[in-house]
Amino acid sequence: MLIVDAVVSPAGTGVVYVGTTARLSYALGEEREMPTALATTNKKGVPVVSILVGAVIGSLAFGPFKSWSALVSVITGATAIMYAFAPVSLAALHKVDGGRPRSYRVPMPALVLPAAFCSANLIIYWGGFETSWKLACAMGAGLALFALGAWRNGTGAQHTIRNAFWIGPWFGGQVLIGWLGRYGNGSRNLLPNWVDIVVVIVFALVIFYWAVRLTLTKEGRPRQSQRTRSRSTT
Repeated sequence: MLIVDAVVSPAGTGVVYVGTTARLSYALGEEREMPTALATTNKKGVPVVSILVGAVIGSLAFGPFKSWSALVSVITGATAIMYAFAPVSLAALHKVDGGRPRSYRVPMPALVLPAAFCSANLIIYWGGFETSWKLACAMGAGLALFALGAWRNGTGAQHTIRNAFWIGPWFGGQVLIGWLGRYGNGSRNLLPNWVDIVVVIVFALVIFYWAVRLTLTKEGRPRQSQRTRSRSTT
């Protein structure tokens, strides 16, 4: 029964992610951040090109990993990275547009949002150094392609790069802590037990509040210092 579930469950998840990944690349193509061919659909509205590109990239993802369990570890870390952006985004929205009427409000956001970001960072750390550096390389390549597409098509997204500047140090710090830590092949085991947990939490909090501070204004412009604002007014 477990073997049957081990086949059926990933297959079901794979079907979901095929559709999700295709729609994400479709949106990037539609916004001209990536080649517009990704936004083409057939007569039934299916983004065929995006599905094929996702299938090719997904197949290539098997290359750097020695086993299925190693790939699962990377997928878990990638999911944690994806979820780590959520508390930062919500904190930024609270800062920029906190007065907007809405049916649900997160209780104690000043406590819950940083805690959620710290939890995601701990999951990434526990995934091990071998996982974190590969994820950082993959994310770095994706960000480079995104920036290149935005620059070539003149979408203006490159002007907001300052507000995403925290992502680079965040990935780099995670890789460094993983290298100094106790998990995964290649780690140096230099951080003692529990000390490494404190280091991850402190690092995550620094990155979280820095990221929220770099939030865009309500008009969609980067925040300026008081000196810059007065100079521009003059």
